Amino acid sequence: MGTKIRCTLCNDIIEGDGYGHLITCKCGACFIDETPYYYRAGGNPENMRIVKEDGTEQSFINEPEPKVELKRIDKVNYYLDIAETVSERSTCLDSNYGAIIVKNDEVISSGFNGSPRGVLSCIDIGHCFREKEKRGEGYSKCLSVHAEQNAIISASRKDMIGSTLYLVGKKVKTGKYVDNPEPCIVCKRMIINAGIETVVVRLDNEKTSNSYKVFYVNKWSQPDITT
Repeated sequence: MGTKIRCTLCNDIIEGDGYGHLITCKCGACFIDETPYYYRAGGNPENMRIVKEDGTEQSFINEPEPKVELKRIDKVNYYLDIAETVSERSTCLDSNYGAIIVKNDEVISSGFNGSPRGVLSCIDIGHCFREKEKRGEGYSKCLSVHAEQNAIISASRKDMIGSTLYLVGKKVKTGKYVDNPEPCIVCKRMIINAGIETVVVRLDNEKTSNSYKVFYVNKWSQPDITT
């Protein structure tokens, strides 16, 4: 079988015979001249389609590749994603938190909530000592060092001045993000003294500007760190 061409003007399909005979379509706009040694097709390429063996068609014109639009994640959610990955190292049976501190677009430290080094964690023990406590209460019973605290003690203060702390928390049992996430009063005190400028917490994973909340540390007043 020779090469098949469809003329889009008259919709006629012509096929080269391999003997050098000039084969034209019904309207004469397209032709094929094909032998075992050469192949020639004539006509306006815009009006000609190559018919493949499986019946599909291909343009004579090299069609440009479809443009792929690269959608970049915004910088805030990029850092929150990193903090969320850090949270996966948490040893808490109630909520997994991850925190990173960023200064001049550079991650300078990270931390997750878990027991102090060398101390058995809740995962090891299989029990949460604050299980029956209300949110924000009973921290003295908890074995964990908070994610923010671990991130702060892993960086020098001169590097943290003017920095941003990104925080993500998820409930262990449901996998959902913690409602109204906010550093506890002890973490707030440490954040203030560390010189951190802003705290960003994730509300959901929609990756929009409404998916996170920003706290400006200089706006915290005495009630924020005592109640």
